[in-house]
Order: sequence, then structure tokens, then C-alpha cells
Amino acid sequence: MRWSLAFACLDRVALSSSNMRWHNFSKVHVAYRVVAIMVVTWLILPVPSLFYYNIKGPICAAIYNRATQYYHPIFIIITGFIIPVSIMIISAFLIYNNLVKKRKRRQLMNTQQQQEIRNQTDNQQRKRDRQVLWILLCQSIAYICATIPWLIYLTYSTIAVSVTNKSTERLVIERFAYFLVEPIQYLFPMSSFYLYVMTSSMYRKEFIMMIRSLLPQKWFNNNNNNNNNRIIPITDSSNKRIVNGPQIQLKTTEEVMNPSENIPTPATDIIIK
Repeated sequence: MRWSLAFACLDRVALSSSNMRWHNFSKVHVAYRVVAIMVVTWLILPVPSLFYYNIKGPICAAIYNRATQYYHPIFIIITGFIIPVSIMIISAFLIYNNLVKKRKRRQLMNTQQQQEIRNQTDNQQRKRDRQVLWILLCQSIAYICATIPWLIYLTYSTIAVSVTNKSTERLVIERFAYFLVEPIQYLFPMSSFYLYVMTSSMYRKEFIMMIRSLLPQKWFNNNNNNNNNRIIPITDSSNKRIVNGPQIQLKTTEEVMNPSENIPTPATDIIIK
């Protein structure tokens, strides 16, 4: 998922770029190719680790091979943290720079009248761009925060490989630190939904619409009908307008107070749609 996020940042860079050569990299068919290449690459990269596995007693693992104890942590640090995080940070700055350039270019090219006409469209575009940038920044920050503890542990374990005379207390502390930092790295994949909901109003609206589509429509239709009632006074029965809905004849205050007296009053109809 870390590399998917990194390539998503690169896709946003290409999409926000004004250079058509770079902008073409944001096409859908290019995304399909990148995903295919990424899947094949990550099926090949972990293959060397399989050759370092060894069986010792009832355990099959690579921890008993000294070369693997150096290779595996360094491989994870480089491919799992340094490269993707660098791509995310650089992409964030490039996206922000591209958005600033696009905004300045629109201001220079549009006249005052055109600017007033396109003001609403530009505001919506800027709002969408800001939300996309904000989502990517929040995801990058969440990934860095969730990965740093695991990175620190891997760095320490790589340095401490050569130490053979560890005390019992040190082994217990290292084991406890391992069980403490390992679940933290899984917080990022499960936090994407909450990040989208908290940072993007457009995502919240789409989510609410999806929830409403799953619920019975009569719940919302009743509310709409109650809110769409119209009261139309009509003083002459010959000029009544026929609309969909029942017509209710209301009595005046004099008729209610003196039901036995026939006081000539103008008729008042309420037409409810």
C-alpha cells in the first residue's frame, strides 16, 4: 500500500502539471500499466529472501543467517520507508507548486469580466484541488507516523545483530519493543477511511449519499413531502388553481366563534401539494 500511495502522489503531480507531456502520464491506461508493473516488481523483489531461509529445529526462519539479518532490515528500510516517503514529500511540494502556477496563470489570462463569470467555477476547482492536496498530505503524514517506530526498531536490530552477549533484561526489552511497534505499522491501512471522512467534505457528501441510497427511500420522501407543502390563498372560487393534492376549506375566526350565525366571509382555500 505504501507504493500505491507513492504512485498516487505522482499521478496527482502529473494531473496538476500544466506541461502536457507530464499531464499525459495521468491517463487511465498509464495507471493500469503502472499498477501491473508494480505488482510484478513486488513479486520479484522479495524472492532473494527465500534463499536465506533455514530450518533449525522446529523453526523455519531467516533469523539464523547473518547475511539475511543485515539484508532484510536494510531492504525494508530503503524500499518501505526512504524511497516512498521521499516520493510523497517531493510530490506534495510539486503539487502545491503546480497549483500556485495554475492559479496565477488563470488570473493573468482572464479579463475582469471573464474572471467574474468563471469565479464560481474556479472556486470549485480550487476547493477540489485543495482537498486532494490535503488528503495526500494527511495520508503521507499518517504513513510516516505509523512507520517511524518500526523503522527505529529495524535500525536498532540491524546495528545490534553483531552483539552476542545480550543480557536477559535486554532480550526481554527488545522482544517487548517488537510486539509494541509491530501493530502500529498496521494502523495506516485501516486509517484511510477515517482520514478521508475527516479531511474531505466532498468525500463526506458522497459517503452520506451512498448511505442514503442503501436506506428505504420512503424515509426521505416523507420528509420531502412535509417540507414541500404550499399554502395558496384563493378568494374567489371561480379562480381556483388546480394542483396535485387535496383542497381543504378552512373556517374563519367568526365562523368558529359563532357557528350558528352565517356571516358572509370570503372563502379561503389551502391547497397542499
